[in-house]
Amino acid sequence: MPLATAKSKETKNDEVCVWTNTYGKGRVFGTTIGHYNEELADPVFLDMLTQGLLWACDKPVDYYLKPFYHAKTKFRWQQSIETKEPPKAGK
Repeated sequence: MPLATAKSKETKNDEVCVWTNTYGKGRVFGTTIGHYNEELADPVFLDMLTQGLLWACDKPVDYYLKPFYHAKTKFRWQQSIETKEPPKAGK
């Protein structure tokens, strides 16, 4: 089942980029988003990925996914502007 689409730079068409499926008794969550470090570090992407994985594992999202409070974490994400390196956790 398609959940989200995005306009392709190549074809200029809307292409499915987030979807779910079932396979026998299993659940499948898939996405083609995440090719760039900026996407992988985006809280919206991480939330979608977490919820999709919880759904695929048949775990209740409300039970396992707790609100994230930036002020309470010891980590701060820093994106390198000069390189395409992934974000680094720092204190």
